[in-house]
Amino acid sequence: MANPLILGARFHEEAQVSALTEILFEDAKNYLHMHLENFSLQNIQACILVAYLSAAAMKPSSEALYLGIAINMAQTLQINIPDLAEPILIQELKRRIWWSLFMSDYCSFSKGLPGASMYC
Repeated sequence: MANPLILGARFHEEAQVSALTEILFEDAKNYLHMHLENFSLQNIQACILVAYLSAAAMKPSSEALYLGIAINMAQTLQINIPDLAEPILIQELKRRIWWSLFMSDYCSFSKGLPGASMYC
């Protein structure tokens, strides 16, 4: 899964740590690519993180790509349909992931990037 330390590394005061941002980013993408065919909540979250990192790195095409992958995984797993047999924690996690994807897709669409039309 994508290392969440990547998100904060770019803002670290030590140059050695902030310089790791690109290396950690590439490692996260490589790991995600190796496991991309495994549809899971963790991989959806990893795609979201990589999409956000792509946006921070001013790579809108990559942002749209990883966001689209995350949305397609979420739709395939039907995480937007509540399953009352699941533990409440899993239900809440799915709900939060779904709405994060919805808002990210909406924001990408409003910036002129191709959206997945989750709201159509």
